[in-house]
Parts: sequence; structure tokens; C-alpha cells
Amino acid sequence: MREDSRIPAFSLSSWLVRLACVLLLAGQAWLHMDVGDIPLRELLWNEEMMTGIVHKRLGMTWNEYVTSPEIDRGISRIIFGMGVFYAVAALFALVLRPRTVAATVLCAATVLLVFLAWLEYLDQARQWTVFWEHALQSATPLLVVLLCILERRGWGMQALLRLALAVTFIAHGVFAWGLSPEHPLPWIGHLGFDVATPGSFVEMTLESLDLETEEEALQILHWAGLADFIAAILLFLPKLWILGAAYMTAWGFLTALARLWTYFESEVWAETLRTWGPEFLVRGVHWLVPLALLVLWRERVAQERRSGLLRD
Repeated sequence: MREDSRIPAFSLSSWLVRLACVLLLAGQAWLHMDVGDIPLRELLWNEEMMTGIVHKRLGMTWNEYVTSPEIDRGISRIIFGMGVFYAVAALFALVLRPRTVAATVLCAATVLLVFLAWLEYLDQARQWTVFWEHALQSATPLLVVLLCILERRGWGMQALLRLALAVTFIAHGVFAWGLSPEHPLPWIGHLGFDVATPGSFVEMTLESLDLETEEEALQILHWAGLADFIAAILLFLPKLWILGAAYMTAWGFLTALARLWTYFESEVWAETLRTWGPEFLVRGVHWLVPLALLVLWRERVAQERRSGLLRD
């Protein structure tokens, strides 16, 4: 393939990834600045990890440290400051100017999102799936840099998009399927994993589908987890990857919308949007990025046809 078969810089695929990034960063800014719902205290109040720093650097006992109103306000200010950074990064993702500054800020946003994924991992009993389910969110600002600023739109870029999607959906599938010693399928129980299906998954399935028992919800989640695994595998198979990406687009949108749909109450709609609106925004990547992957493929095929370089 010749490198001169280029897709215009302002293609639909690049705009979809940028939109996903803007929504993600805006949602994180909302969560940090308004809701304040990130597990930073799980790290800073972790006695095993922080006690040496507290004693040596702050000259405080552990009890003084964790009960100090000043320390607590300081942590809240740090969280708010992180939210401000995410808001600024969202603006740079939107305008991409100046290019060097935008690239630097978005790369920094990726680092901060990886740090946030690690905090979630600490907060959720150090389950590895918690960290990896954030793979796509963490990678999205970097994807914007590669796709929209450095204008990398070849097959290697598509492979990177597929990898980030596959890791995220496999992690989601593990949660939905549940890999624990008590799993109904004996061979899964013998694998040695202990990842239970989150109660929030079960609750949303019960409420959104108006089911009567947890067993019904778990059965549906097991099938959804299996579908996530299959879609992740399909992404790397010729021609069949389109089915995987299409499934991820549809399922990603439905699971993002499920937060608003399940918990929406018309009497307190403003509070509902305040609580669950940012959760919908940060999950925009789960359906916009696979949609961008489909559009990018169509753009590449169309460009190669125009260049007489159609690839089998």
C-alpha cells in the first residue's frame, strides 16, 4: 500500500473519535468538579502505602492524618483541580489548536486516566478486570493524538483501535460472566479466578428489564458476557470483525444509556442527570469508537478504490 493514499484530516472517523474524547473528558470533569466521585482517598488513606510518607514528611500520626479536616479539604481540592484539567483537555480535544500543546495535554490526559484506572483497581479489592475495563477510556485521548493530530489512519491505526476495544469488552465480559469458584459451570470454578458479577450490573438488569429474580438477571448477564468475548475475538478475524464492531457499537450505547434509563426519576430529574449524566458521557467511547472503526474502514476502502489500490 502506498503512503500517499490519505484520508482527509477532517474525516468522519476522526470526528467520531474526537467526539468520544470530548464527552469522556467532559464527563470526567463533571465527576471530579461536581460529584467528586473518584477513589483518590483510597490511595491517600491507604495506611500500608502511605504511613511512611505521613510520618516522615508530614510529621503526623496516622490517626491525626486521616481525621484532619485540613487534609480532607486538601484532597478535595486536588480532585477539583484534576477536574479542571479534564475540562481544559476536553477543549483541546475539541479545537486541536495549537497542535503541539493539544498533543501534550491529551497525552497527559491519557496518563491521568491510567492513574484513575489504577485508583479504581485499588478501590475494588485489586481486581485486575477493573483496571483493564478502562483500557479504551484511558487510550482515547492518545487515539485522538494519533488519528487527528499525527494523522495516522492506516491499517496499524485500525489494529490499535481494535486492541483497545477488545481489552475493554473482554474485561466487561468477565464481570458480566463472573469468574468465581461458585460459578454454575464447574470448569469455570476450577480456573482459579475470583471475579464476581458486580451488584450494580445485577440491579441495572433487574430494573431496566423489569425482571423478578436475580437468577434471571444473572442468566442474561452471562449471555451478555459471552457475547462480549465473541465480539472481541471477531474484531481480529477478516470480514467477521465488522460484526464484532457493529455489536460493540449497539451494546456500548445501550449499556451507557442503561444508567440514565434505570435510575431516571421524573420528580427529581435534575438530580438524576447530575448523578448519572457524567456516567453516560464517559461511556460514550464504548460505542463511538467502534462506530469510528467501521467508518474508518469504509474511508480507507473508498480511498484505495480511488487510488486503484483496493486491498483484498
